[in-house]
Amino acid sequence: IVDEYNDLLTSQLENQRK
Repeated sequence: IVDEYNDLLTSQLENQRK
């Protein structure tokens, strides 16, 4: 379950960085 949360956080971070 943490993996999913991490994936979401990483996705948001990547989106912001873009």
